[in-house]
Amino acid sequence: MSDWLATQSIPPASVHRRRRQTTVLLAVLAAFAVVVAYCLPGVIGRAGAEDYDCGGGGLVVVGGTNDPEAAALIGVEQRYTGQPPANGDHAGDQAYRVIRADYPTTLWPLGATGYDDSVAQGKASTTNSIASYQARCPGKPVVVTGYSQGARVAGDVLSDIGQADAKGEPITVALVDAEGNYVDENGNPVDEPVYVTISTDQLSGELYSDPRQAGNKQGRGIELSLIGIIPGLTMTGSRGTDDEDPGWGTLDGKITSVCVDGDPICDLPDPLYDPIGAIDGLLGYFTKHGLYPWQMYRDPAGVGGRWTTGRTVTCTDNICRVSADSAFAELFQGWADDLGVDVDLGDFLSGRPTLDIPFGLELTHLRPVVNTIEGLLPPLPKLGYGAYLPDLFVFEDILGGIVNLAPDQFRDGVDALAGSLRSIVALPKNFVRYWVGRAVAAGPLIGDEPTATALTTRVAADENATPQVRTALHTLAATVEEPSGTAPGADVGVAAPATPNADVSGDQPGGGGGEEPQSDPPFRPETPEQTPTGTGEDQGGPDPDDAGDATGVDNSGNGTGNGQSTADDDDGGDGGGADGSATDGSGGAGAGDHSGDHAGADSGGSESPEHSGDSDTESETDGGSDAGATN
Repeated sequence: MSDWLATQSIPPASVHRRRRQTTVLLAVLAAFAVVVAYCLPGVIGRAGAEDYDCGGGGLVVVGGTNDPEAAALIGVEQRYTGQPPANGDHAGDQAYRVIRADYPTTLWPLGATGYDDSVAQGKASTTNSIASYQARCPGKPVVVTGYSQGARVAGDVLSDIGQADAKGEPITVALVDAEGNYVDENGNPVDEPVYVTISTDQLSGELYSDPRQAGNKQGRGIELSLIGIIPGLTMTGSRGTDDEDPGWGTLDGKITSVCVDGDPICDLPDPLYDPIGAIDGLLGYFTKHGLYPWQMYRDPAGVGGRWTTGRTVTCTDNICRVSADSAFAELFQGWADDLGVDVDLGDFLSGRPTLDIPFGLELTHLRPVVNTIEGLLPPLPKLGYGAYLPDLFVFEDILGGIVNLAPDQFRDGVDALAGSLRSIVALPKNFVRYWVGRAVAAGPLIGDEPTATALTTRVAADENATPQVRTALHTLAATVEEPSGTAPGADVGVAAPATPNADVSGDQPGGGGGEEPQSDPPFRPETPEQTPTGTGEDQGGPDPDDAGDATGVDNSGNGTGNGQSTADDDDGGDGGGADGSATDGSGGAGAGDHSGDHAGADSGGSESPEHSGDSDTESETDGGSDAGATN
């Protein structure tokens, strides 16, 4: 035995000790790895918060109709990020962080989401964007800017914040991410809401062509001069106590509004008082409403009180009016210039007659009655009980597929139309299912939609339910298809998060808490507002002394540019709500804010502004040379 042991290679004691040390070391490393695995997300979250670039301030950008990437506002971004041709005081470390408010930006039938719903989602997203930035970068300035429908959204949010602060009840919101999930100040997911109170100290705004522009019957925002004609496209009137009160609260004097004379979105006379001016305004939508993007890279008040095109800018009480003759006068003058006729037609509609209506009656006085009636109807395109109407782009896809021999485009259009038709056909079934359930259920259904299966389960547990009722509901559940809920590809905006003491109870038809089956139409992101493109006379270049090539980067993918913009999107700018009012279903909508849209406003592609340094003049008098932007 001893001889055999002598022949074996037995490790010495030191080797055993090293092996034990190695085993202990591996165990420690494994334990450390487990700890790191659990803690790393938090560490990463904190590192992300530390690396968050606040910049010189925050710029919350709210796009106009069919412009979800806010491509038309690229000039404002250039100005606040120090990009050419704007340059200015915000270059380098002083460049603002760009945060885009995410919302549908649509107007049915020019989009699948109704205007009121679009505005409500935009208000929620914009409010959350402000709160998120202020939570991460306290004390930094925040500028909120919007164009047309975006100006409506931005103006409403600023008004809500300013008026609430004036009452000593500042708006408090729960922070959410793009999907509506609760996050903390650093953007890390949390189970419980983290509330942030919005400060007005460093908050300001720039609005271009605001549909709720304060004024009088001689000229004011379209939502103050017209009444609604389409449910879901509500005329909300003034933000203040009367039409001439802008309603900014403690933000009064910190919000600049820019409006071109005769642009009907922000300067429409009352149609009963000035019918000729109202008609001229319809043309003005096409000839004037698209002028703003070319000048946004400059100060809203202009340089030396003038635009690069020579139009004068006069600012009073932070309302900057850009000079313009009547739309018809500018159109005819443009035609004369194109024909080489040396004649100055002047503004031949400047002395147009107006009507003195008895008792000072204005069309806007009918708004409360009209809004009450509209409130009783489903907001289009929703028809209620899961049904919805198609938008015009559905038919555009079908026709385009046929004309262009594009089967995919044709199939998309047919599928969207078929989905709408199916929802309409199912409306009576959903109607019966809903109200039968409300009639037989012991109480309101809480939670999911009142499907036939849910009703059957509920009644089966009800001892008072008769056999006939049980049999009828079992038959209903077996024969009627479940509600489609949200249509395929439906646009579902981020819901406004709960706020302290917020009233989240639903107000359903017939009382109780039952929820009517809803089905939003599929979201179809469409062509954005026309944005500046080209350099020549029609667009108006920068001042001769502006250096550098004139562009910025359009991150929407709809525009182009040869400059580089360092502005990035903020991941916390999507969704959220404020004060419970951010999801105000009343919305508001200027029909005329989109009257040009209904009349066939250009839905063509959009590009970033390219301001040429070799041109400082613009010939705008050619009827529609600068038109086509939709709000």
